Amino acid sequence: MQNDNGRVICDGVNVVGFEYTYPRVRIHRDPSNIVLIESEEQFNNSLQKVQDESLPAVFYFTAVWCGPCRLLSPIIGQLGEKYPHVTTYKIDIDK
Repeated sequence: MQNDNGRVICDGVNVVGFEYTYPRVRIHRDPSNIVLIESEEQFNNSLQKVQDESLPAVFYFTAVWCGPCRLLSPIIGQLGEKYPHVTTYKIDIDK
C-alpha cells in the first residue's frame, strides 16, 4: 500500500495464529445432551442422579470471559454430538 508520494506505508500484516490468541465468540447451538446448570440445587440434584444411576457424564465449568473456555466450548459440543449417551452439564461459574 502506498501513499500519494509513492512511499510504502505498509507492505504486509502477519496475522497467523491471531484467532488462537484471541478467540472469537461464536454463537452455536448446544447439542441436546448438554444441560445448562443454573443453580446450586440443580447442580446437586444432577450430581446425585449421575452417582445414583451410575450414568456417564461430564461436568463442564466455564465462564464467558475465559479464553480457554471459549476455545473448549465448540470441542465440548462436538463431543456431545459424537457421544449422545453422555450427558454434559454446563456450569457458568459466574452465575
